[in-house]
Amino acid sequence: MTGELGTYDVTTTLLALVTTVFCLLLLRPSAGKKAMIRTPSQAKELLTQFLRMSEGIKPIGFGAVLSVGRDLVPSEVNTPKVKPHVSVNYRVPQALCLPSSSAPSSPPGLPLGVLLAIFDDVSTWPIIVADPLRRPGVSVHLSATYLDAPVAPDSELLITSDVKKLGNLMAFCSLECRLKETGELVAVGEHTKYLPMGWVYEKLIPNFLGPLTLFSSKYGPELVKNSSALEAASTVSDLVQPLEPESEGNVTRASFSVTDECKNPMGGFHGGCQALVAQVVAGAGVAGMMGKGGKVLKSVSVSYMSTGKGVCDVVSEVLPQKQDDDITTSVEIMREDGRLISTAMMTWK
Repeated sequence: MTGELGTYDVTTTLLALVTTVFCLLLLRPSAGKKAMIRTPSQAKELLTQFLRMSEGIKPIGFGAVLSVGRDLVPSEVNTPKVKPHVSVNYRVPQALCLPSSSAPSSPPGLPLGVLLAIFDDVSTWPIIVADPLRRPGVSVHLSATYLDAPVAPDSELLITSDVKKLGNLMAFCSLECRLKETGELVAVGEHTKYLPMGWVYEKLIPNFLGPLTLFSSKYGPELVKNSSALEAASTVSDLVQPLEPESEGNVTRASFSVTDECKNPMGGFHGGCQALVAQVVAGAGVAGMMGKGGKVLKSVSVSYMSTGKGVCDVVSEVLPQKQDDDITTSVEIMREDGRLISTAMMTWK
């Protein structure tokens, strides 16, 4: 009896040990093979899977409003000679172009805040391709500058993002936006991201992206089938319509409710949408000071502090002007309890 129990205990222990080792090998982050994506077709397949999974988990969000990602044209990535790189063909929809009645200081065209939102999404994709753990990360800093007038509706754009540096904690990207027909450079940007996503994400995504994509694509839409989120804003103008900025002196205030169509796939206030809201509120303040002539937003720089949900307060201040005609505004987006979500600096010309 003792011998039988001893044999049973040894067998059980060995079986448990083998199972544990197998699970650890299965779930361990694979920094080798999974990091080596050498061809455009491999990069495109990975991004397609990731985007489908994101859409399944969060089918209604600000990314859906932007309609980015239908025509991915990734370059060769993650080779010794080529930095991680993604290019995207993008036709500017009329729905993303704010009329002057919605943003008095911006002429009809693609507002810089919306372009910044597009930069937010596009610059995340080469990070996912290059990072062995496929982490999209969270934005720390995002900036964009128009080199000329806002892009007109129906313009064909080529947006390119390169990863300048990728580490275990941080990723740094640069962006260019050109008119596809002429090659003219119309805007540039930069994006800094904090990569850690938590143990569960970093264990599951690198190893089970395919199955998770199938599951989320099949069952994700069913989970929100009866949700009011399906009645998403059809245009950016609809999205920001609830904003009612009120100015007093050089300070403009507004409240904004973060609805489902304003969120990122993780359920927080989309960083690009924050930039758009900041532009509309700051633009109202600038227009109030300048009259009907108004100004055009030429550059925006946003720093992110915490996740935004629920109702947020937006406060914009027109800073004292210098000798030139440029106007600088600072914007703070806060939770109702006063905790900062993000801050922005904008230059109007």
